Amino acid sequence: MSEWLWFWLVLFLSGAVQGITGFGFGMLAIALLALVIDVRTASSSIAVVGLCLNIAMFLKLRRDFRFERVWPMILATGLAAPVGILFLTRAPERLIICILGVVMMASFIHMKWPKKTKPKPWHPIYLGVPCGLAGGWVGGAFGAGGPPLVAFLMTQQFPLPRYIASLQLAFAVASCTRVIALSQTGFFSGPIIMQVMIGAVIAASGAILGYHVANRIPKRLLASGTIWFFGAIGVYYLIRGLL
Repeated sequence: MSEWLWFWLVLFLSGAVQGITGFGFGMLAIALLALVIDVRTASSSIAVVGLCLNIAMFLKLRRDFRFERVWPMILATGLAAPVGILFLTRAPERLIICILGVVMMASFIHMKWPKKTKPKPWHPIYLGVPCGLAGGWVGGAFGAGGPPLVAFLMTQQFPLPRYIASLQLAFAVASCTRVIALSQTGFFSGPIIMQVMIGAVIAASGAILGYHVANRIPKRLLASGTIWFFGAIGVYYLIRGLL
């Protein structure tokens, strides 16, 4: 029971941070959950929750979405996600923890020191496909494939609603693949799926609350703290996996 209480608390906190800052749900949830439960269970447990949030956000912005220039990335994301799931289910625990640490540190570097100049739009196939493959692999394994997908989409110079809609659809594709694959392994038994669905409601509540109080909270300070947390927890998981 204590693990489920921690699970729900983490989902609420991660949802609230997502609602306030606009990013971080998957990475924050997996980082905190893996402190208490094994990485495989932590990653699998947030699959349904992540999918629900991704779909909800995409539907809200669906009118701003266009397949032009993003369909190769989204297709590659879906194709690579099963490989990430295979890694999660077959790789040694210590290797999974090391890779999680590397992903967290890469996210920290990407968000802490973004490029100041507007980059030339990356080619949707030559660079969109590799970014989709990398994002799909990481998303399939950990539900946190943001950095490669964000890196590509930021170069496209889309209006913000289209950028967010494109990102959420790519996340949803990876999350859907994860849920389907995990359901085939028997992970989602009756009691677990009930707890996970409760968690989805809790995460959504946190996101809604965070969205409504965003103007009352120093958003930049919270975003900076979240980014530094990713860097610190990334170092922790890397050392933990190596020792």
